[in-house]
Order: sequence, then C-alpha cells, then structure tokens
Amino acid sequence: MNDFSLDLATDSGSLSFPFSNPARTHAQVSRAEEASLTMSSSERRQLTRYNVRTPLRFRAINLAADKSDHFTEALNVSRGGFYFASSAPLQIGTPIEATLRMPAEVTGGKAQETKCTARVVHVKNQPYGDGRIGFGAEIEAFHNSGV
Repeated sequence: MNDFSLDLATDSGSLSFPFSNPARTHAQVSRAEEASLTMSSSERRQLTRYNVRTPLRFRAINLAADKSDHFTEALNVSRGGFYFASSAPLQIGTPIEATLRMPAEVTGGKAQETKCTARVVHVKNQPYGDGRIGFGAEIEAFHNSGV
C-alpha cells in the first residue's frame, strides 16, 4: 500500500512505495530508479532519434576474435547513440570505435562525418534476412568537434 502524508504548514509531503527490499526507504531510491519504475524502455530516451540511414564503419575494441573493420549503415541515429545491423560478434557491453555520417538533423548544422567511441547497450536477436542482427550503441565520446 502507498502511504502519503502532507504537512500543510510547511507545504511538504512524502510518498513511500513498496519495494522488494523493505530496508530501502524512498530517500534511498535514486531519481533514475524512480523513473525506471514508471517508464517503459521506449520512454527512457532523452534525445530525439532520427530514422535515417547513414554509412557506418566500426571496429570492436579489445575483441581478440575480431579485429577487422565492419562496414554497414546506421538505421537510426541521435546525438547519444545509433542503431545498426551487423554480423559482427558483438555483445552487450562491447566497446566499439565508429565513424558515421551524422545528418544535419542531429548536428544542428550540416551533415558531417563523426568519429566516436561507443558501447553496445542493446542486442535485437531476431536476424534480418541476410543473417545480421541489430545492435544499439550508446556514444561515450566524440573524437572530433561539432556534435
């Protein structure tokens, strides 16, 4: 049961939630945790994602089994990440170096080639017709200015 109390004299209120760990209080739950309790994964995006296809070259960092460059295209992009399909042996958490052409909608100016370091944060295990699977990558650092 949710408990709510409001002190009209001080204009303050408190709300408590039943969590799986009863030792944790509302004050111990971060704002991110609160948001994740009420938001679906599609609502968590804070940056506009553009459904544009743009060339992508990437290479896994520190992956002994695959040190080659892969060429594909990003299927959608934002200032914070991109989604692409590949047959590369990537897993969630894999760091990659990528070069892609960021469209004008993302840069706020003109389209430009962007180099970045990113990390795989999502894997869509349903294969495309050619055997590739989908990967979502979060950009951790840009290696040139402008984005």
